[in-house]
Amino acid sequence: LRISRASPIAKPWASWIIICACGDMTISKTASLTRVKVGDVLQYTISINNPACATSLTNVIVTDTVPSQLDFLRANVSQGTSNYDAPSRVLTFNVGNIAPGVPVSLAFQATVNNSAQVTDTISNTAVMSVNGAQRATAAAGAVQIIPAVFPVTGFLGDD
Repeated sequence: LRISRASPIAKPWASWIIICACGDMTISKTASLTRVKVGDVLQYTISINNPACATSLTNVIVTDTVPSQLDFLRANVSQGTSNYDAPSRVLTFNVGNIAPGVPVSLAFQATVNNSAQVTDTISNTAVMSVNGAQRATAAAGAVQIIPAVFPVTGFLGDD
């Protein structure tokens, strides 16, 4: 925020000019869990914020390649539509236009599949394009694969 007089020689009753700096849009991504095992359901949430003082974002598309250790289940959107292409593993969110001050939330759920190994970490990044040009990326923190926990059932021993 910068406040200045219209002219340094202006009279005391002269008007002031107020200039507000407006931030750029932001995109972020989170994972619902940081440690998972085979069979767990993991949700990724992508949040897009277009500041109230900004201009509209037009033709917004977010793409996300679902990692091989995950089986896609479903997607939810607060605005627009989603489409999952199983052969390419690409999830596409067609968000459309985002007006200033309107937050957008995109999410998808996936199950950790049998290809996940205990030494694996799952990384996942979303790419946002505006009017056909890549504008931003957002990566969720790495998700670690942990071994399944087996219940203790006792042991055979001498009676």
